[in-house]
Amino acid sequence: MKNYIILSLFSSLGLLSALPFIYDSSSADVTTILNVMAKSDSNKASSSDIKLDYQNMASHKSDSHDNAPKPLFESVSSTLLAKPSYASFLTLLSTYTQSSIDEPDQVTSARSTAFTNFVESIKSTLPVQTAFNYLKSNSYITGDWTAFEKTLSDLWLNSYNVGYSGFKMVFSGATDKGEVIGFSNWVQFYTLEKSSAINYHGWFSKDKVDFIKQTL
Repeated sequence: MKNYIILSLFSSLGLLSALPFIYDSSSADVTTILNVMAKSDSNKASSSDIKLDYQNMASHKSDSHDNAPKPLFESVSSTLLAKPSYASFLTLLSTYTQSSIDEPDQVTSARSTAFTNFVESIKSTLPVQTAFNYLKSNSYITGDWTAFEKTLSDLWLNSYNVGYSGFKMVFSGATDKGEVIGFSNWVQFYTLEKSSAINYHGWFSKDKVDFIKQTL
């Protein structure tokens, strides 16, 4: 349960900055904390930073039918992606070169370094400190930030079974026998689409799109 709470709070890190709220972290629940973190994200993309081309609704009959001949992302601000948290996150993403959970995926020195740099870029932000204080005040974690960073590294980077890890499932993308089973990050979607590793097929609703992960 503790690991689930930690993963829940940190599943959207890298896009967080300032927290203009005062609240009692010992009495707030997880949903409240997540909402506060999301609403206080001054580092997130604005409507002018990202241009999307939704095109046509995806086919409900065939997964292989492409109703969107062009990419979903028309453009993403280079200034946005150059921000320290985004830049370090992109470097960390680049250390994941295969998505299958059935193939071993070792934590290389490059990945460990990239993870450390990413955490360094976000750890002093108020939302991240809010999450840390909430976890500590509710006894989900013990120790100082260094100990917590080790816990976070274990939860995100270490494989649970062969090539399955928390970071892969949420951020970089996970597949099982060719089927996408986890992929919840727009930055990675944009990166893979640029390299033709993802083919956008259209939308079911504007917050639910259809795509095929082709080559990762």
